[in-house]
This record gives sequence, structure tokens and C-alpha cells, in this order.
Amino acid sequence: MKKRMAAIAAVCILLLSCAVGCGKDQPQSAEPDIPLHEVMDSILAQVTMPEMMTLTAENLLDYYGLEEQDLADSAVCINMNGYEKEEIVLLRAADADRVQGIVDQLNASLQDAAVQMQNYLPEQYAMIQKSEVRQSGTYVWLFVSESNEQMQAILDTYLQ
Repeated sequence: MKKRMAAIAAVCILLLSCAVGCGKDQPQSAEPDIPLHEVMDSILAQVTMPEMMTLTAENLLDYYGLEEQDLADSAVCINMNGYEKEEIVLLRAADADRVQGIVDQLNASLQDAAVQMQNYLPEQYAMIQKSEVRQSGTYVWLFVSESNEQMQAILDTYLQ
């Protein structure tokens, strides 16, 4: 009788532990923690981008109208010669609520550049026209270069 009760108790404990384990919500896969400076280094190592200047988070207000507190991380390089609009902009929003504002600011910057270059430097205008602001989760990026596709492929290896 004691053996039977012990066996029943063991089965009950087993079933209860399975029910508790199965009843828990599985944690949703968290967004990957992408090291943006590592991505930038990888892009600059593989893509020829002469005369690039690194911008800090503090500089982004002047260049893109982005507030430092809206960003969790950033890695940004721009062409420093003043007349070429080559840029690599890798950003992570501080939270999901700030993503659209960042996308809007980068799109506005891209539009301004297109207007400036349209009649002044047609080759630069054509390059800008091929560029677009993209986003995945809280990550937002913009590549303005003849090598957009190559840069995107490099970033894609980190987004997987």
C-alpha cells in the first residue's frame, strides 16, 4: 500500500511539474544586442570610404536633429570633405517609442541632401536617391554610398 501511494505521489509530482513547465509562457526572443561600433569597423574594413569622420552621439543633434537621450547606441561616419554626401549611420533607439522619430529625422536629412545636390552635383543626387532609411526593432540605419548593398550585407550578418 505504501509503495502504491508513493508511486501515485511520484506520478502526480511528475505531471504537476510538466504542467507547470508547459504552462509558463516561453520568453520571447529578445532583440539581438548588436555592437554598432563593431559593425562600423567591419564596414570600414571591407568598403572603401575615403575621408570619413566619426560623429559622436553629441554631434547628432547638429547633423540630424537627434537628441542624445533618444539613443541607446550610435556609430556614425560621414564624409568630411563637405561636398560628398557619403554616410554610414547606425543607431539604436533608447526604446521602441522613439524609433519613428529617429526614422523621420533621418528621412528629413536625406531629403534635404537630395534637394541640395539635385542641381549642384547630379552624381551625388543619384546616389542619395538610391539610399533609404531602414529599421529593425529598435535599430535604425542609413547608408549613403555607392556600396549600399555591400554595407547592408555586412549589417545583415549581425541582424540574424
